[in-house]
Amino acid sequence: MDLPLRRTTTRALCVLAILASLLLTAGRSATAPPRDDARAASARGADGRAPALQRDGRRPNVVTFLVDDMRADELAWMPRTRALLAERGLTFTRGISPHPLCCPARAELLTGQYAQNNGVHSNDGRDGGYQALDPRETLPVWAQRAGYRTAFVGKYLNEYEAAGTRDPGWDVFSPLLAPVYDYRTSYFRGERGDAGYVTDAITERGVAAITDFARGRRPFLVMLNHLAPHDAITPTGVTPPIPARRHRGLYRGATAPVLRDAAFNERRLGDKPAPLDTLRRVRPGVVQHLFLQRIRSLAAVDESVGAVVDALRRTGELDDTWIVFTSDNGYGLGVHRFRSKNVLYDEVLRVPLLIAGPGIPASLRGTRTDRLVSLVDLPATIVDLIGARPRGHRLDGISTADLWQDPPTGDDDAGWRDLTLVQTAVETSAERPGGWTWRGVLGDRYLYGHDPAVPGREFLYDHAVDPDELRNVVDDPRYATVRRVLREQLQRLETCAGRRCNPDVEVPPPAW
Repeated sequence: MDLPLRRTTTRALCVLAILASLLLTAGRSATAPPRDDARAASARGADGRAPALQRDGRRPNVVTFLVDDMRADELAWMPRTRALLAERGLTFTRGISPHPLCCPARAELLTGQYAQNNGVHSNDGRDGGYQALDPRETLPVWAQRAGYRTAFVGKYLNEYEAAGTRDPGWDVFSPLLAPVYDYRTSYFRGERGDAGYVTDAITERGVAAITDFARGRRPFLVMLNHLAPHDAITPTGVTPPIPARRHRGLYRGATAPVLRDAAFNERRLGDKPAPLDTLRRVRPGVVQHLFLQRIRSLAAVDESVGAVVDALRRTGELDDTWIVFTSDNGYGLGVHRFRSKNVLYDEVLRVPLLIAGPGIPASLRGTRTDRLVSLVDLPATIVDLIGARPRGHRLDGISTADLWQDPPTGDDDAGWRDLTLVQTAVETSAERPGGWTWRGVLGDRYLYGHDPAVPGREFLYDHAVDPDELRNVVDDPRYATVRRVLREQLQRLETCAGRRCNPDVEVPPPAW
């Protein structure tokens, strides 16, 4: 079913959640080892609460899947993932990457902070790449302190391979080393030799970590970061992603949905801010080929989700495990003639986001929520679930656990933010301190942004009347008050930290 999952949920849902939790506990495999209940009973989350959905003194495991450059609409070609996660959990139809570029997005997932607070603004340079991250206060560190075993496998932050160090917080730490983007070969820190096709190699190591951890008494956090469907970078250059040999002929009859998008190869770009107003048209045939290679490369990731769920079921851990699936950013395939990422367009900001776990009552499984949730919210959610506590570290996001833990009644999204900071950057230069290229705010209706280095270079889209972002109304006098309010909020958010990053503000409608 398709529900808004707003705050009009009744108390009866709370009862369903409790009953579902008890049933899941009763169904747990008898062969599973007991958890370290003493640790679990004493744990408290970042806000001082007991771990969310704690059952019989056990704290849940968490497994996360992060893919690279995946569009939200490409989930349609991942049947296992939809069956195992979407149909058993929640789909966030407005999941976004608020900093849609590889390294900053990954830093957000580790720190729960925006770039102005975690220091990772771009993929390279003084304020970008792995070297810009301080790994001493991150999600795995907090999980370890809370008594969790932790594992990381796959693509880490950009330029990590040049350092090759072991970050704190990880019991198992297997990031990819160069050549990271070749697909056909993969090399992992601490191992010798080529491990083979990258997606399968990541899956094998993830399943091994889960199998090992399940033998112990402590809960675990496992993060699997896949490469697909990022472009391949090989000795011959940049190419579309390379699918596994078994998937090379898959989906022959599929057509890229973007080719039917109203904004594909947009006819007039004159209202777009520079340099987005001078892009050349993209070739539909090139986009179609790229699309097929992307969904074919995701077929192995789809199998990875199935293999991990099978491992959790086999070890008796599935009924105690939360699973999160998302991407570091979306990707432009020709909407507004744009092909890439690191801009503030909807198809680049939007990512697939699925959460499934033992505390979601049967009545909510398979539902979809349009609540605006970003990658920055996921660390806050996981911290809430596992009862971890950052030390001297403010989280910029908001936990989403209230959607299923204890659904309150009342007004729509009461207590939830009205606007989310969105931003992009490149390597810092004299012309661009901090590297900022676009900084903006996104809400239920509006997307506003500006170029901090160029006064007057800005845009405003009204998604209520223009969901395809075809008309920039920033200079429309009917939107003068809307523009003023959004500008004021952006000024606050550009330097925000913690709770100040989640404003509760009423944005007026345009003056029709």
